[in-house]
Amino acid sequence: MIRLRSIWLRQILLQVLFICMLWGAFSFYFLTVWHDRAFQTLDNQLSIICRGVAGLYDNQAITAASVPALMTQIDRIYREVMSLDDHTRLHYRPVFQIVDRQGQVAYRSATAPATPLLDAPTRSARLQRTGEVWHAVAESSASGRWLVIGAESARDRDELIGSPTRILVVVAIFILFSIVTSWLSLRWGLKPLRLSAAEIAARQSGDFSPMRFGTDYSETRPLVNGINGLLGRLEQNIRREKRLLGDAAHELRTPIAAVLAQLHLLEQAQDPQERNSMIQEMHQGLERAASLSRQLIAIARLEADDFTLRPQQQDLVARIADCISLYYPLALNHQMQLGYDGPDSLWVRIDAQALASILNNLVENSIKYGDAGGQILVSLHTEATALRLRVRDDGPGIAAEYARHVFERFYRVPGSGATGSGLGLAIARALAERMGGSLTLCAGLRARGVGFELRLPLDAVLPPV
Repeated sequence: MIRLRSIWLRQILLQVLFICMLWGAFSFYFLTVWHDRAFQTLDNQLSIICRGVAGLYDNQAITAASVPALMTQIDRIYREVMSLDDHTRLHYRPVFQIVDRQGQVAYRSATAPATPLLDAPTRSARLQRTGEVWHAVAESSASGRWLVIGAESARDRDELIGSPTRILVVVAIFILFSIVTSWLSLRWGLKPLRLSAAEIAARQSGDFSPMRFGTDYSETRPLVNGINGLLGRLEQNIRREKRLLGDAAHELRTPIAAVLAQLHLLEQAQDPQERNSMIQEMHQGLERAASLSRQLIAIARLEADDFTLRPQQQDLVARIADCISLYYPLALNHQMQLGYDGPDSLWVRIDAQALASILNNLVENSIKYGDAGGQILVSLHTEATALRLRVRDDGPGIAAEYARHVFERFYRVPGSGATGSGLGLAIARALAERMGGSLTLCAGLRARGVGFELRLPLDAVLPPV
């Protein structure tokens, strides 16, 4: 199947096809219906006139000698009545013959053949005499004395109602004119698209400003608005990537510089204990750099358009228990209590890895920034439209002026004293949004500390088995 890859050519062909279909329908109607009806109407008209004249000639007072004078008057009157407007330059020119019983022509019009066209009453006939085609009818008087013949030449009749060939040629010329005008109108109508394409082709790399051409036309406005929207999103993505690369370079510079400095001191140190301490500090610095690299990769994957979650049926309570079990030794080491409050089981369809990443980050932050001897509580509740998972502690909390920045990349609360990259909460919130939920701050335990609330849509909850 041939596929046209040109809108302009497709529109031209569609219009040509439509016009040809109209032309074909008109031609069929003209040749098979209207033309035949017009001929039949003219033949009936001639029959009526001939019948009327034949009725007059039944008068016994009319002799063969008086026929020419009477018929000349009738012929003249009929021509005057039936003639069209002179401005049209078309005239109705019927001819008549009056034939007696012996077949002698008692009268004929000036342009009629000398011999009778018909020898018996006929409603419609097409015949040729003296090198010309005639359309003729004949009516007999009641007494049978006279045969009145009315006829029109094919040339005159075609001039009156139109020749099929001439009419079809006119229609064909009209079709050609329509094709040319369609070509010109479509070319002019598609000009905004050509201007928009030229504007895009002339742009430099990195130019994401909105397009100007095409927004004034309702047909091209949706396309141009869509392109402008795409340009805006591309600009935001590139800016975000540049900002991420800049922040990553800045954050990685510090641990790498520290490791290089310690390596230089290690080369000069002689005391084994001092060398072991430097090696341990180098390990810590490299671990921080590796952790930061992993988090940067995680953010890059989250912001990629092809990032996909892999939800599966999971017991959410079991996943929470796994997280508590993982961090329980660390909580004991900080002399903190880590507990759970919620149902014994809740089956959901969720990405277990994404959920674990969020929970681990929240619980680890509570242990890292909490007070020794404090408490951390993980709670799970379901509401009318969402399920709510909270991680709260009774530690020092976060001051109001810093709370609005905690989800920003590389942000660390001033005075917290703990080390970190400042990317954990940003990653957790991005994952929550990818899951169709949200991650926000909430109140801590006993009017102290801080809490984080993960809300997920209730449609993730599976019916009980």
